[in-house]
Amino acid sequence: MAEYQRVIDEIRFQLQSSDCELTDELRQLASSYSAACRSVNQRLRRCGEFLRLGLRTEAIQLAEAEPNLIELVTQLDFPEREAWEELVTMYQLPRMEPLLLDMAEMLNEAYADQEPLAKLLTTHRLMALAKSPLKQRLDVVRRLADLDFHASFWDDDVREMEKARLHEIKLEANAAAAQGDHGRLKSLLSEVQNSQWRNAPPPSYIKSIAEMAGTANEIWARKQIEQLEIELNDAFGALDLARAQQLRDQWDMLVPQAELAPNDPIWDRSGPILDWIRDEEEQQAKQKAYEDAVGRLELALENDRIDLLELERLGHDVNKFNKGLPEPLATRYRNRIASLQFSDTRRRNLIIAGVSLGVLFVIGSIGFLIQRQLQSSEIIAVASTVEQMIDNGQLADARSMVDKHADFPIHESWLAAQKKLGEAEKNEQDRLSQIQGLIASAESTTSHSQAVQHLEQAREIARTSEEKLAIGRLEMKWEEHRQTEVAAREDAFRKQVEKVTNTLEQSDNLLSQIDPTNQDTHKELQQLEQLLEATNQELQQLNSAKAMVGSTSSSQVKLLEARATALNDAHQKLERQSNLFNEMTRLARISAEAVNFEESLRGYDEALKNYASAFPNDPRSSDFQKVATHAQSWNGAMKWQQLWHNWSTIPPQDLPGVVTQTAQCEQFLEDFPEAPSAPVAQSYLTYLNSIRLREESSDGDKSDSAKSQMAALFDNPLLSKVYLFELKNGKKYYLLAPPKKDLTNSSSTDGVNYHPITNYYDALSGNETKGTGKVAFVHEIKTIPTKLAPHAVIGSRVKQTIDNCSLNEWDSYCLGLCRRILSDGEMDPFLKYFLLLRTTELAGEGNAHLKDALAPVIRKFQDDDIDLAVNWMDPDNAAAQTARELAEEAVRKVDLRDFESAWETSKKQTERLAQQVRCPISVVGYLVKDKNGSWKCLTNWKPQGDFQLRVVVSDDTSPHWAPIGSARGNLITLARQPSGPQAMEGQLIFAIPSDSADLAFAN
Repeated sequence: MAEYQRVIDEIRFQLQSSDCELTDELRQLASSYSAACRSVNQRLRRCGEFLRLGLRTEAIQLAEAEPNLIELVTQLDFPEREAWEELVTMYQLPRMEPLLLDMAEMLNEAYADQEPLAKLLTTHRLMALAKSPLKQRLDVVRRLADLDFHASFWDDDVREMEKARLHEIKLEANAAAAQGDHGRLKSLLSEVQNSQWRNAPPPSYIKSIAEMAGTANEIWARKQIEQLEIELNDAFGALDLARAQQLRDQWDMLVPQAELAPNDPIWDRSGPILDWIRDEEEQQAKQKAYEDAVGRLELALENDRIDLLELERLGHDVNKFNKGLPEPLATRYRNRIASLQFSDTRRRNLIIAGVSLGVLFVIGSIGFLIQRQLQSSEIIAVASTVEQMIDNGQLADARSMVDKHADFPIHESWLAAQKKLGEAEKNEQDRLSQIQGLIASAESTTSHSQAVQHLEQAREIARTSEEKLAIGRLEMKWEEHRQTEVAAREDAFRKQVEKVTNTLEQSDNLLSQIDPTNQDTHKELQQLEQLLEATNQELQQLNSAKAMVGSTSSSQVKLLEARATALNDAHQKLERQSNLFNEMTRLARISAEAVNFEESLRGYDEALKNYASAFPNDPRSSDFQKVATHAQSWNGAMKWQQLWHNWSTIPPQDLPGVVTQTAQCEQFLEDFPEAPSAPVAQSYLTYLNSIRLREESSDGDKSDSAKSQMAALFDNPLLSKVYLFELKNGKKYYLLAPPKKDLTNSSSTDGVNYHPITNYYDALSGNETKGTGKVAFVHEIKTIPTKLAPHAVIGSRVKQTIDNCSLNEWDSYCLGLCRRILSDGEMDPFLKYFLLLRTTELAGEGNAHLKDALAPVIRKFQDDDIDLAVNWMDPDNAAAQTARELAEEAVRKVDLRDFESAWETSKKQTERLAQQVRCPISVVGYLVKDKNGSWKCLTNWKPQGDFQLRVVVSDDTSPHWAPIGSARGNLITLARQPSGPQAMEGQLIFAIPSDSADLAFAN
């Protein structure tokens, strides 16, 4: 950063000088500033690319790397930049790049957008490092996506995390449901119902969690109610109304959550206590209202100005409660009423006295009547109070009031009240007798239902709290008795549930141990079936008994039934899988001599497809479908097996056999070009075509065979019937016939006429005197031409024997011929070279393996500078002499061991090919993974001997054999855990005898 500032300061100094001349310093400044602009632009471009990709954080990180990019742009974009650019242009100094200020502006905007995200990004990184719960991380990423809406990847992250969170919620919900954690389920339900989801959870998903939450909440609420029931009983036993009211309030809050049915037994157990609470609350309310009315009446009595009507109204308010007035308030009330009534009467009497004294008698009578009237009013009031007490069931208070006013004169209302009291007392006595009888019956009976019936009848006629309390206590006693019976039934039911649970756990454990790929699975499946049958019978018994227990216990039956159903389904699935595996194992056993292998392979292919169709979600189904595409390769392997089994010899010993096997190989390759045996078949076909050339060409032309060409080679007179005429000067001549003159007794000065062959035409003409005649004296002759030339001896031998050379004698015949050519010390070097070259070439024509083996030998001695058309038979031919010397040098490069080695290599190659062709294979099983994910061979094969195991694989090449393991005795071993193309379940495993495999697949 300081260096950039120095450059800018220097530039400004130069611009401010009056004579800004071109100097080295100015050039250096221009170069430095240009390089700085270029470097800054490169960083700006990279930041721009990050921003276009939505990678704002990465762009800011790059910009903030030292030196800070924005600060650099600010420094480099100095005010005098235009003047500097003009100066640079004038002096033709390095031009600076225009600063990418639009990119810098984008970067500034990114800083502005990034600032509110910084804290969230830090939180996001810390939570990722701490591996915080997915729910917390999802909330942060959602906020990031909302704030950083330009970056689409946040929304992608949210959707991916939501998918993972939904899967996590499902697992958490199942776990919470299993634990009955209604609080957790409620929280999870609230989460899935949240509107923040990018991919809204499916309604069925929400419904499932809602049902689990509802069920768990219902179970929780019921447990709470059952606990409250116990506490209510305790409060009732202690007559602790305040505590009972608190518990009742909690009860009322929980009942809607528990969804108790009207006929739920818990109502029968707790109903009397709840009724007692209601009765006590009603009594308290009535008592308070009564006391309030009495209080108002007491205040009224203290008021001297109260009038009669108001006082009578307040007295009536008290009498409505049918409890009468407590003493001495009742006396005060009656006296005040009488006083007020008397006052009213007195006022009237005084008015009358003032009107007329003459009516004193009348007044006296009226006074008497008034007195009687006042007494009658009091009697009526008391009688009314008594009747109200009777109506309210306060018989004792009513009797007390009657006894207290025994001095009342006879009055109709008073007599009626007394009569009503007597009848009420008699009815009360009858009621008491009836209720005592019902209570006694409830106490003496042994039947809970009868006791409940008696107590219900007693409660209908019970009036007092004491009676109701006595009935309630007896109900509690019977309820305790019933609960004891219910507890016994619950205990028996629980033990039966535990038994079923244990059986299900045994079934579950056994199910987890069953591997459908094991051949003895049927025993375990039978055992599992027996356990499930026992479970079904026990569940039937539980269903019969669940009506006698509580809903909590009975609800467990549904869970057990659901679990049993799942196990039954799993059992059926395992049984189906086991049957299919057994069927595939049966079909995957095809011996090397099998004739109807197509049927078995077709059945195996169908079994693979049936499995994949029956269990589409099974991981191995995908492999089974892929492996089924190898059916043609398997057919090809077994077809080749069947084909060579029908051949008497490999290779064939005669031409018809070669022709037959050639046609069959060609047809096989046409039908099964992708078979793993196709490379062997092609190699064998190539070899067959080569040995066929010994006798005839591919189109049946015998004249073009290797044998015919060999015969033609030596059928040349020059090679099969010439005589060697050698002079002592070293010259060798070849004659079609020996000289006619007898040289045995000739003198050394005698002359001999002879006609040497000096070109190929002379030899082919067959004329013994063809060519220029010559004369040689006896003393000049070294070799008397009485017998064929050395090479002609070999040639005539070939002419005599070549036709008798059979197809299988070709290799040995050609090797013998090469031996004779090489070992002949008198043969012309050129001719030895020529015959050796042609013989090895023709030998290779009749054996592809020999051709390959001889190729390096031929390259070793072959010399392209040797003219094979030279007239080698002319000793005076200079070109022939050169060729002869080169040929002699070439032949010296090889010896008999080279050729014998080539023949031996060819023989081994042919033997190996024969082993490859005759390699016996049989289908013995197929690859599968057991329940632990380990590979194994599923088979019912019992190996006798040592075998190599191979499978057909197709990677980037055509189908071929791949080693997979071995078998020895009864032990089958996979050499390694398969991987790559061969790691597919369902692949057929082929067994090959180890000795054959070692030869057939040797490198």
